[in-house]
Amino acid sequence: MASKSSYSTYQEIKSPTDHTYKLLQLTPDLLDYIKSNEHGELLLKSPPISKNHIVLVTDNKTWKMRQMNHSNSVLLLNNMKINKLNKTLEHIIPVEEPTNQLLGIANLAYEYELSKIPGYIEIGNLPTYDGNFEVANEIDSSRNVEALMNDSPISREEFYKEWYTLCGCEIEGKAVILSKEFITDGLQLLIPILITKDIDYKSDAFNINISDISKEMRQQNRLYTQEVTITILHKFCIKHHESSMFKLNNLAVAKWFGIQTLFSTNANLISPKDFLLKWKSSFPPFYNVPIDLSQMRGYYCRPLNEQIQFLNPSTLTPGDMSIRVKELFQIVKEWEYEEFLPFIEEFIPKGKKPESIVLKYAKKKRVGKNRFMICPR
Repeated sequence: MASKSSYSTYQEIKSPTDHTYKLLQLTPDLLDYIKSNEHGELLLKSPPISKNHIVLVTDNKTWKMRQMNHSNSVLLLNNMKINKLNKTLEHIIPVEEPTNQLLGIANLAYEYELSKIPGYIEIGNLPTYDGNFEVANEIDSSRNVEALMNDSPISREEFYKEWYTLCGCEIEGKAVILSKEFITDGLQLLIPILITKDIDYKSDAFNINISDISKEMRQQNRLYTQEVTITILHKFCIKHHESSMFKLNNLAVAKWFGIQTLFSTNANLISPKDFLLKWKSSFPPFYNVPIDLSQMRGYYCRPLNEQIQFLNPSTLTPGDMSIRVKELFQIVKEWEYEEFLPFIEEFIPKGKKPESIVLKYAKKKRVGKNRFMICPR
């Protein structure tokens, strides 16, 4: 039979003035992180421009904190037998035998619930750098990349992955976003260098040395400093997890040139055949990789069956799928199912079938053996 223990519970009359206590739910993976990373990073962060948006970050994960109110108060107790807080019960008459004593140190009406999020970097106020040194010197921003990372609601590891995806770089000690034209010119410089140095850009081997390529890039164009080259390599290459060697990600390179080619059409209609020809001709000399229109899904629509038109996904309303679907049907009345999905995939929860979510907002109809169209309900 299990023995029963009795406790004497007391409450502090005066609360500390130099600190307060908050309750935070620990997810299983966060608890494992705390147990296994004695010196690991655990920080609370909030972006300067957004109030009431607090995140908790480790080295590589980000959680959003949400206040969850209690119907009853929760008493936070200090076990006086252990007494890590060095509290005293001065008014208690000492007894020979120790008793189980608990001291209430906080009365809490809510706790914080954690939900895993990808985190983000606010780049709206960052300047765009196109290689113009005069513009770089006029940049009205004193933040370097480290300061930007500290201000962003995102973990350190996630920050740098997202930073390079956004074409982020540090120029003259200042955080900037490299312009699309500057990035494209950088690829037009990088790929011929690889070909000239007999580096097989189609190889699965990690055969690109960042130090060697940085020197070559700078020698051919002084605007392409080591920092710029690092950004380009991280965005368009795959890095070896244990070294500083890279291999070219040809899918990423081809997609970049495809998007820029679509953008250059100024949203004018173009046939898929003509677009593919323009896309292929935009590649650097002697660079030959396969391309397919399916790689451009999420960047075009079909106002006419045999014509496509550039559609910038960043111009669509974020955060609300019902609004997004309405916008898409305002642009085109009917969509190919595969061409519709990329524009709403950010709203599809992990583990859910896309079709089950799509059918809540639209209808799906068969128009061929393996062809489906999406139209308004």
